[in-house]
Amino acid sequence: MTDFQLQTLKETYQNYLNGRNSTTYYYDSVEDKKRKITQLQYLEDKGLIDTKVCSGYTIVMLSSYGVDFVENDFQEPNITPVVTQGNNCILINGNANSVSDNYNHISNDIDNADLPSEYKELMNTLLYELKNPALSQDKKSNKIKDFLSEITSNSLSTVASSSLTVLISSLLNQIPF
Repeated sequence: MTDFQLQTLKETYQNYLNGRNSTTYYYDSVEDKKRKITQLQYLEDKGLIDTKVCSGYTIVMLSSYGVDFVENDFQEPNITPVVTQGNNCILINGNANSVSDNYNHISNDIDNADLPSEYKELMNTLLYELKNPALSQDKKSNKIKDFLSEITSNSLSTVASSSLTVLISSLLNQIPF
């Protein structure tokens, strides 16, 4: 970052603290205008400022990210990863991310259900396969149909199987895995 860019951020931040939302830069020459606009454009491209370029001057305003940047000693915010522990350990890196723990809850409910172990294994396998983001809707439907065939030993009619497939697909699609 150049001295001009650093000074721009400091001065505009001080104006922000004093209740003024901007700093105005005037041009001494065409070369001065090009130099200042080029350096201000870099800050704008980084999301630190917003500018309004006029014929003889430029108005500079700090963005909310720019305020955070200055208040963080002119460094990018350091976001510490958060680890959620459970049956699966998930590393989250970034800002405003959320984790869905639905898979673990459903899997735990299945494990605690009063069902034969082979059915529990089939259901957990189905859930594991359905949470694959690369799986198309058709393949998900086929996996559900296969699952229904296995647990019912083909005793369901085609209409009942299709209806249950649609119902289960719809319910599971509402759950962000």
